[in-house]
This record gives sequence, structure tokens and C-alpha cells, in this order.
Amino acid sequence: MNLVKTLRSSSILGSIAALTVLLFGGWSGAVIGWLLGTAAGYLATHDRFVPTPKTGAQTGIQAGLALGVWIMAASLIEGLLLRPLSGRAAIPLGQTWLYALVGFGLAVASATLMAAIQGLANPRQRQATLLTLAFILIIFPFADRLAQTGWIATVIQIQIFAMLALGLNIPVGYAGLLDLGYAAFFAIGAYTTGMLSSPHLGIEWNFWIVIWIAAGVAAIAGVILGTPTLPLRGDYLAIVTLGFGEIIPIVFRNLTDIRIMEPISSLLATLFNRPEMAICLLGCEETFNLTNGETGINRSGDPGCRSLAASALIITCRGTTWCWCWWCSRCL
Repeated sequence: MNLVKTLRSSSILGSIAALTVLLFGGWSGAVIGWLLGTAAGYLATHDRFVPTPKTGAQTGIQAGLALGVWIMAASLIEGLLLRPLSGRAAIPLGQTWLYALVGFGLAVASATLMAAIQGLANPRQRQATLLTLAFILIIFPFADRLAQTGWIATVIQIQIFAMLALGLNIPVGYAGLLDLGYAAFFAIGAYTTGMLSSPHLGIEWNFWIVIWIAAGVAAIAGVILGTPTLPLRGDYLAIVTLGFGEIIPIVFRNLTDIRIMEPISSLLATLFNRPEMAICLLGCEETFNLTNGETGINRSGDPGCRSLAASALIITCRGTTWCWCWWCSRCL
């Protein structure tokens, strides 16, 4: 009866895991079993009193079994039914069972471990939970590459939009200001990063230095826009910020043919009709392309091991050096 109740309560995580396995197949069941198993173990114990790690482990086993059943069923269906029906190459029965059993085992093991941790006394419980999450973040790129799921690029995109949402929550959620042009500051920081860390302008500074400069430039742009708009409220603030959000993309797309002239000499040259009096400061022989127009600046620097050793994991084994680039999800 308890197992049936646990199966019903795990329907959300189980359906997510099953859908993932049906879409990706292969070792995706193992990866998703490890990730969602950890989540299942935490969710099974976070709203109840867990006196000892043993009690938490028992609860985690039930949650892991429920999730593992979903993963095992999905792995078997994907390998034995969906692949032949979709015209893809069939997988041997033994390998299909291996995918299913490994996913099932990792779901149970990770759920049991996380639930057992919740039975520790504070502050050990909190420290162990954070260490487990940190371990998952460190190992995930390797697991993704080993399982050939290709999820790391999607995770990076998710993190970018999560940062955008968290930043937007400051003016809108905390300050109560309807800022409709917040994404423009994201663009300012992104273009600053591209200009300073890519071969486009020949600068190519270190990514870990440029990222702080980009944050500072975006913050300065926020001060410049925010200072004159502080008295505005409601629809007026929304109109101003919306206009700013529309202006920035147009400006960046058109900064491709730049020629900067010294203003006083240019004014005198115009007044006296003497063009030769104008003093050119930038783009004199050839106009200066700052943002590369619609194409954009590609590719900007990344925090790979060639950028900074601390941003990558370097392993030497039997004379072969493996360097994993966290940002670009590849070995260099």
C-alpha cells in the first residue's frame, strides 16, 4: 500500500523522467535517474521530521523505487518498441536491459543517499546537502559527455534566462518599477564581453577579467538611464524603459561604419566651408566596425582551460592530457 501511494506521489518526477528517456533513449535514463533521484529523495523528506539517517534512507528507498520503475519502464519501451517503430537501428535486448537497470539503480541510490542526509543533525545536514549539490554540478558535464546526451548547452541557456529573470526581479519585484527595457542591459554586458574578449577588435582579454568589466559597464548604463527616470512612475516609466529597450538593439546593429571627428574643428570646417580643417580621430582611412552589424560578434572568449586553469579540469592519465572546458562542453 505504501509503495502504491509513493508511486502516485512520484507521478510528476516519474513522468518527467519517463518522457526524457523516451525522447533521448540510451544512457539518458542513467543521467536523469541520478538527477531526479536526488530530487526525489529530498522532496520525500523535506516536509517531514526525519530523526535518523536510517529513517531517511528508508523513505528515500521508496521514492527511488517509484522513480526507478518509471525509468525502467520507459527505457524498455524506448528500446523495444519506439526504436523499431521509428525505423532507427535496434538495440540488443541485453543492452536495453542494461540501460533500464542502471537508470533504476541510480535513481534508488541517489534518492536513498539524499534522503539519508536529511536525517543528519544540523548544521551537518545542511552542509552535506550543499556538498551533494556541488558534487552534482561538478560531475554533470562529465556525465553528460559520457552519456552523450548533449544537455549541457541547454543547461547553459536555461541558466542565462534564469539570470535574466532574477535580475528583472530586482526592479519589478523588489522596487515595484515596471521596467520593460531590462534586457537592454543584458545586451550591453554581452556586447562588452564580445568586444573585449574576441578577435573582432584584436583585444582578446581573459574572460574572467572581462566579465567584471561587462558587469560594470552595464551597471553604469543603468545609472545613466535610471538617474533621469527616477521621478517617473507607472506607465511613464514603462514607456521610457520600453523605448530604451528598443533603441539599444538598433544602435548595436548600426555601429558598423564609424568615423569620429573632433567636434570643434568639424564645426569650424562647416562654418568656413573648409573640409580639410576637420580633424579625424577614428576611422579616418577606413570606417570602424564596432559591433559587426546583424551578424554580431562571434565567437567571444570562453572560460576554458586556455583562458584560465581554474575554469577547467585538467587530467593527465597515461601520458594523455584531458582538459574539460566547462563553458563550451568539450575537451580541448
